[in-house]
Amino acid sequence: MTLLPSSQHVCAMALSCLDDSDNRLQSFDLSDADWRELEVKNRRLHHLRMDCCSAAVVLKRSSRGTKFFAHRIAGPCTSADESEEHRHLKMMAVEIARSSGWQAATEVGGTTPTGEPWRADVLAVKGNAKVAIEIQWSGQTNAETLRRQEQYRLSGIRGLWLLRQPGFPIVHDLPAACIGGSLADGFQALIPAHERMLARHRRLPESWRQALPMDAFLRAAFERRLGFLTPLEAVGENATIVVETAIADC
Repeated sequence: MTLLPSSQHVCAMALSCLDDSDNRLQSFDLSDADWRELEVKNRRLHHLRMDCCSAAVVLKRSSRGTKFFAHRIAGPCTSADESEEHRHLKMMAVEIARSSGWQAATEVGGTTPTGEPWRADVLAVKGNAKVAIEIQWSGQTNAETLRRQEQYRLSGIRGLWLLRQPGFPIVHDLPAACIGGSLADGFQALIPAHERMLARHRRLPESWRQALPMDAFLRAAFERRLGFLTPLEAVGENATIVVETAIADC
């Protein structure tokens, strides 16, 4: 994901777009026949547009057959293309969220109460609860991750991060896991034991506090079965605590 100077990030390739009635279309929700029909209709009417910048849309497939929407003409809304891994993880998150009873869509945008724009890779909604799933395949500073997490908090959204780059903060306000594995072998969610985890540790699941299949991790998140342990608790070290008691009249 590439950040624009305005701090609003957009995708040159997307799994969703808007039609002329502002309905959101998800590429992975369409059958092959529906996709071909939509492609023909869009060539004739040019009725589809990118949600990020309202640019005209062209329908494409990746080398692995993944359907996606792209800008018809390169313009001011330019960024590096998302990787196939990024798109796959977004689709996985939507599928698992929906199967767990949430409404979910990709590339949903909004603004904070102060007017700062944000765009979530996946936004899942269930009643009053909102969760943004961010897949950060490219490198990003911890300060930028925390800044964007604060945008979600201010917007009443809980952010969950899947980061390819390890070494991120282990704090309650930043639920996160490192992405291990690959498209070919399947993805893992790697739970760090400390903030000094390195990229080479991705190949060594035993180096992490916990390693589990990514789909199992996401399902636990949407079923509210994830809990937070401090780094001290996670590595099983001893700690000194003080317990204070008092008598209260009832």
